[in-house]
Amino acid sequence: MKKMNNRSLFEVLLVLGIILTAFFITGLPSTAQENPSLSPGSPVPLSSAEAKNHYLQGVDYAKKGDLDKAFEEMNKALELDPQMGEAYFYRGLVFHKRGEYDRAIADYSKALEANPVNFNAYLARGMVYETLGLYEKALLDYEPAVRLNPKGVEGYIRRGDVFFKIAKYDEALSDLNRAILMDDKNYQAYLLRGEIYLEKEIYDKAIEDYSKALEINPQSPDIYDRRAFAYMQKGEYEPALADCNKIIAMEPEKGEHYNNRGKVYIKKGDAEKALEDFTVAVNLDPEQYLFWFNRANVYLHLGQYENAVSDYSRALSLNPEISSGYYLRGMCYSNIKEYDKALEDYNQAININPDYPNPYFGRANIYFHKKDYDKSLADYTQALKLKPDYWEAYVNRALCYGKKGENDKALADFNKAIEINPENPRGYFNRGAYWERNHRKDKALEDYNKAIQLNPRYTLAYNNRGLLMTEQGDYQKAVADFEKVIEIDPTLNIAYLNCANACWKKGEPEPAIMYCNRLLERDAGFADCYNMRGSIFFYKGNFEASISDFEKFLDQIKDSPERRADILHTHIMLFICKSRLGQDAGEDLKKIYNQYKEQSPHQSRNSDEEDDNKKKIQEGFLLRVVSLYVGSSSLEEYLKSTTQEPAAPFYLGEWYLIKNQPDKAAGCFDSLLQLPSSMNSFEFFWAKGEIERK
Repeated sequence: MKKMNNRSLFEVLLVLGIILTAFFITGLPSTAQENPSLSPGSPVPLSSAEAKNHYLQGVDYAKKGDLDKAFEEMNKALELDPQMGEAYFYRGLVFHKRGEYDRAIADYSKALEANPVNFNAYLARGMVYETLGLYEKALLDYEPAVRLNPKGVEGYIRRGDVFFKIAKYDEALSDLNRAILMDDKNYQAYLLRGEIYLEKEIYDKAIEDYSKALEINPQSPDIYDRRAFAYMQKGEYEPALADCNKIIAMEPEKGEHYNNRGKVYIKKGDAEKALEDFTVAVNLDPEQYLFWFNRANVYLHLGQYENAVSDYSRALSLNPEISSGYYLRGMCYSNIKEYDKALEDYNQAININPDYPNPYFGRANIYFHKKDYDKSLADYTQALKLKPDYWEAYVNRALCYGKKGENDKALADFNKAIEINPENPRGYFNRGAYWERNHRKDKALEDYNKAIQLNPRYTLAYNNRGLLMTEQGDYQKAVADFEKVIEIDPTLNIAYLNCANACWKKGEPEPAIMYCNRLLERDAGFADCYNMRGSIFFYKGNFEASISDFEKFLDQIKDSPERRADILHTHIMLFICKSRLGQDAGEDLKKIYNQYKEQSPHQSRNSDEEDDNKKKIQEGFLLRVVSLYVGSSSLEEYLKSTTQEPAAPFYLGEWYLIKNQPDKAAGCFDSLLQLPSSMNSFEFFWAKGEIERK
């Protein structure tokens, strides 16, 4: 089932077989009709009785379907009478049937030289030209065929078909309407007119004509197929499925019918049933690449990337020139993080079709992931050159410009994406993230709100808006947004963590712990959740539970060099917790200090320079905290090196508590609570907890 672009179903139903059958069964019109110099009923002027005998025997063989013998007899007739036009015509039909189109044209032309008013010869030669795609020449032959035989339905049908193919739909409809007026039982005329209406997207009229064709010829799977397609295009999936079911009942052994029904299920949104049908199709005809390709598309839609890769590979083995196959398989490889294989596929897709924009887009995404922003920009730009309204490429190129610090260009691309597709929420969401990174929280909020307005189930927009609300201290709205994310998609683990954080900062540690517990029930390996829960337990003064969670957190990240700062920080918190319980944890902290003090801060291969600088500063500060706790630096040295760190008063306060100086500790905690820059930090809330317990 497919939409035919300026091509009619007659290339299946009318080409040659049907026409030849009509000619062979009815025979040629009398020579009196072919030759205006002869009156009706006059004897046929054959050159000899023997030539006439060969000619008649050839006609008889043709009627029986024995084209080889028909061909031999027509050759013998023409050897005896080279001017016998009707023999040229019949031999032309044989060449036509064999696909020897040049020789068919030559014989039809000879027949017309002998009899310039032989409308059947014009009709047949026009069909050859039509088969060869020479539509103007075909029209030049169909015109006299219609003029010489104005009551002949076939001429109008054939000419209407060519008009359809060259997109002259009004002329095509005029011819088909004429044919139907002349013969309202000609299902082929209704079928072709239905194709024209389908092309013009007048689906009701297309369905009406297909239905009329089926009344006349109810056993045609092809007409049911066309009507099913029209129903599908109209969005009426149930009648489309009903027609597909009828076709399958007629021809249950043909994989193409299950493939077509699978496409209707895709349109209907029933991926599982589509998968079942495509599976039947590949089993019935495993050599048809399109069936594998369609099933791969369903697997891709379902997120079953390994299965999709397998099916795309099978399709490509059958047809290695499908550039979209390499592109889509590259998408699958990208989703399963096999980036080098994805890159190979995108390259191959581009090699096959350098004008196909999607592989450039896919390859740009890989380069973006690899932090090769210059190559990424080049490919996004090439994709946009090939497809100027490729709004997704504008969005991603904007992200790339953002990574390079070219903010004006980034904003221009986000704006262009929204201009091209103002109804898609992704442009607003990403522009909102851009505004947030550039400290325009008001504009970020506007864009997140717009994204949610356009798609009330856009979980990422709710999540980002929730984070923004958390940062601004509006914890109630933040919790509402994160709870909305969990309601829409309970599998998004990060929403549980963010909700726990907002609940805690809202002053509701119990719900916060509940969300941590729910997350850990879903994924016991979610390391950051142990850190969050351990932090909340510390806030509550439950140091035993805090130690347990911090140790689990450390156990999961201990082999991650990019998390050195987290490792240092957690060892500090373990030292504080154990000290508060009267346990000696100094040796463990000294060991970590000695291990890290001689090492350069870790620089991730996949991190940005700005991120690396932040990590370097953070690690330096945390090492200074450790040095104070283990006695490797004095209080004065600590204070001198941490005057610009908002969290410093918390760690100094904890140091005072360890030294049994609670009043000084309280002063540190109080000073921290007065710092707006620390308002959303863990240290702020830990300090708050210490004050509340005091």
